Amino acid sequence: MKKILVLATAGAGGDLQPLMAVALGLRERGHTPGFFGDASVAAAVQGLAIDTDVSVPEHDLGPRLIATIKESQGLQPAEQGKRLEQQMTDLPPTHHYVGPLIWEAPAPVPAYLDEPGNPWVLVTLSSQQQDDIPIAQMALDTLAHQPVRVALTIGSGHQPAELKRIPDNARVEQYLPHSKVLERSRLLLSHAGHGSVMKALWYGVPMLLASWGRDQPGVAARAERLGVAKVIARDELTVERLAEAIQLVLEDRYIREAARDVAQRLRTQEPVANACQLLEQT
Repeated sequence: MKKILVLATAGAGGDLQPLMAVALGLRERGHTPGFFGDASVAAAVQGLAIDTDVSVPEHDLGPRLIATIKESQGLQPAEQGKRLEQQMTDLPPTHHYVGPLIWEAPAPVPAYLDEPGNPWVLVTLSSQQQDDIPIAQMALDTLAHQPVRVALTIGSGHQPAELKRIPDNARVEQYLPHSKVLERSRLLLSHAGHGSVMKALWYGVPMLLASWGRDQPGVAARAERLGVAKVIARDELTVERLAEAIQLVLEDRYIREAARDVAQRLRTQEPVANACQLLEQT
């Protein structure tokens, strides 16, 4: 058995969850995983009995990443990409695709998810701060008139008070394990974050995506190419456009079938085991 060091960047965003999935998989196989990252990584893995070495504060990537994202708000996606490329370290030139690596911080599952009623729609905002509250408000306003229930996760960077209206058919949480909602959902309405899109693919849930920035336009385009999502451009996002797109996705059996087929294909893989085997071979 090996002791394997996991190099993490920051504890927010979508980069830590796949690493957590692999680290816990390694531990189940008898290895001893340990993390090296900044203070936000240590906070994220606290309570999971994983040793974490914390970098000195001046090397914290989390604050630098958040500052870069804030500076990029309002720029076009291509300009945002250039800004991030200039300020962040490039990825290594080689990689292995192992499939979706899904991990979520444990949290109680609200009893209301299992109450009888209309099907659920999951609406998500980015776990990294970006000015995407308009997605949430438009979604709430539009879905208020649909025969569905809405679970909205706004992330730790937002407060429910930022929303002007919360309809009776909606529940708003800062954090809720997305998988627990997607298991019960007919639709994901999202900013096209990589984590939420991969979970929707895994659970076979059709998507309506309004990409906001960073890597999100690329993620949305790939989901649309798979036939599992409808994409609305950020500058075309209106209540009327959103209502039309929601109705289209909810009624389109081809999108439902494509989402089901992708989920079945993904579930034939063993992503965590694949990643662990590659690490064991090094």
